[in-house]
Amino acid sequence: MTDSRMRAQAMALPGVTEKVLLERSVFQVRGRPFATENWPEPGWAVVKLPLDAQRRLSAASLAVKPEAERGAAGVTLLRLTAIDDDLLLDVLTAAWGLAYGEKRRGVAGAERRAHAALSADQA
Repeated sequence: MTDSRMRAQAMALPGVTEKVLLERSVFQVRGRPFATENWPEPGWAVVKLPLDAQRRLSAASLAVKPEAERGAAGVTLLRLTAIDDDLLLDVLTAAWGLAYGEKRRGVAGAERRAHAALSADQA
């Protein structure tokens, strides 16, 4: 997976902005970061996921794993060279939903809205 593919998927989610800090792209929604590309090093990314999504997505691939020290808080590492596009979209959408603040209506609802928006853009 190339860096531009992660960027394209993240930027396609509703309301996302990008900041570049120290050669790392930080993707935000509503001013809250949800994904950082090239951290802890090039070829990797870090996201914060709801714990149920972290368990489900890390079980799906070795490219998704809880971070050693902060994994219990939902911090999750992504090995970009090993993750497929569909799984990356699922991870980014779950992280986006948490940062968006969809606790009242549920992260699943945010994920459905983000997927619907992406599908409409691709049609």
